[in-house]
Amino acid sequence: MIDPGNPAVKTVFDQLQEQENKNPLSRLLKSYVNSRSDKDGADAVRYVKQNQITGPVAQEAFAVLSLFDDEDDIADEITGCLLANSKAREALALQISKQPTMTWRTLWDRGDDSVDGIIKTLLDKKLWSVDQQRVQSLRDIFMLALAELMHAGLEHPDRAMKTIARLLAIESSNLQGIIDPDGFDVILSSLDMRLPQSLRSQAMLATAKLLEQSPENAQKLIAKYVTAKVEEHTTEDLILAFCAAAAVFPLSPASASALFLAEGFLPTFTTLVQAKKSQTLELVALTLLKAAAGADRACREGIVKHCQGWLGAVVNITPSSKRSNLASLVLIMISQNEHKDTRAGTDPSATVSDTEDIQNLEPLVSNFQRNLMGDDATSRQDSIEGLAYASLKPQIKFQLTRDLDFLKRMVKVMSSDKPRSTWFGGLTVFKNITAYLPLQTEEQQKMSELKAYANTSKPAKIDPLDKDDAVTRRCKKVLAADIVVLLVLCSKQATPATMQLIAEIMLSLAKEQKHRGTMAQQGAVKCLFQISSSHALPESARPAAHALARILISTNPDHVFGSSNLPLTSAVRPLGSLLNGKRKPR
Repeated sequence: MIDPGNPAVKTVFDQLQEQENKNPLSRLLKSYVNSRSDKDGADAVRYVKQNQITGPVAQEAFAVLSLFDDEDDIADEITGCLLANSKAREALALQISKQPTMTWRTLWDRGDDSVDGIIKTLLDKKLWSVDQQRVQSLRDIFMLALAELMHAGLEHPDRAMKTIARLLAIESSNLQGIIDPDGFDVILSSLDMRLPQSLRSQAMLATAKLLEQSPENAQKLIAKYVTAKVEEHTTEDLILAFCAAAAVFPLSPASASALFLAEGFLPTFTTLVQAKKSQTLELVALTLLKAAAGADRACREGIVKHCQGWLGAVVNITPSSKRSNLASLVLIMISQNEHKDTRAGTDPSATVSDTEDIQNLEPLVSNFQRNLMGDDATSRQDSIEGLAYASLKPQIKFQLTRDLDFLKRMVKVMSSDKPRSTWFGGLTVFKNITAYLPLQTEEQQKMSELKAYANTSKPAKIDPLDKDDAVTRRCKKVLAADIVVLLVLCSKQATPATMQLIAEIMLSLAKEQKHRGTMAQQGAVKCLFQISSSHALPESARPAAHALARILISTNPDHVFGSSNLPLTSAVRPLGSLLNGKRKPR
């Protein structure tokens, strides 16, 4: 149009057209950046996902997208896809090293995938010719993310916290000295249980890494934060203090316990909470007590002395099932305190009924059973955790298994639990219910008697509800609730600790010969083969092999191997492994 007859113009025009034909992605992105049309953006996303992008094309496309400075899901998705390419990350690395603030600002505004691309680029050492340059860029971006987190009313705090947590998790040694008390306060404030789980989980990771990196300094900062908030005495400050303290308990039990047991705190704890008349503060206070009760004996004794009456009132009076459930859980936890086992002559390896304890526990257990089918995931998890503690008592084991409908409901809840948050606690309940008392050798029996005589008392008697015939009846009920189907399901995505529970439950169920055929029909054999053959699960392999041996000795091999893809010889290795150890199956 400028000069159609001019050969020089035509040559340049042809060259430009040829270049665009070679790199249609650049043309698509330019069109999208100019039009901001969803259709143009969708075309660009489709092209990126369906085509192999070369390095030069990715770099050019990334340069075009650099002109886009707004938050946009499509631009963010395209950026994330492009930064999967190492050449595009090379271009980003160069950009970060030259202009860290502007690069961060542009990609921060664009979205999560773009910020993830920054993190991947900083952690990919191959992209940087000089590591010192990478470390400086790492520190620059870390400080920019921390500054974002300090902005009041930030729209995407989880985006900044994720950057901080991931960089700390991998590069903490290169980030020394950046976080000051104000920065630590912002991270601890992000442990507030009212905030989204996505933000809190990242704040927890960041706190854990800071405690690992500099434990003494981190503990001092945490103590200073919690103490200052408690001294303010406002409802908001107390919520923040209790949330932070509860979150720190599993990360640093000793330092958290010292704060919890600090002079003057527990004696005024319940009075302070009740005076504020805040349901949120009450819930947070109960969460703190739960964390403390799981820490050590001293914390449990402190709760018994100063908080037990209030906990009982919450269970009986509060209209909130969530708070009532949590208070019940804390009461269950403190009921397991060691001072109950210090009576002279008691053998801690034996189980003895305590009528008073059972009378206090039974209504709490009934409360957990009712709340198990509620809509609130946290209450369900608390209920199962409470049952895991309570089911150590023989009478509670009997209470749970006399209700087959409850067992079936529990199996159903665990089977439909996608986050798997109830699996470990639920399997612990079933493990406690089905566990037989360990066999004692003649020598061990004599040692127990000698210990009792040394304490001038009689040896502790075994509760009738924990004798073999009673356990077998419980196993029969659990088997009728389709527990094996649940165990097979759990084994497909289980952690080593969960797999250990699965193997132990299977071993207990297989003790009774009449149970073995049902177990085989429901898929127990294949599951046990997988566990007993796994080198990654040494603790689970032996009980799994024992359970397998019990089932196979009582089951027609044609029924086990004929209807499956398992070769007959697959039983040799797990069964042979039992010959190498001295421990006998129970």
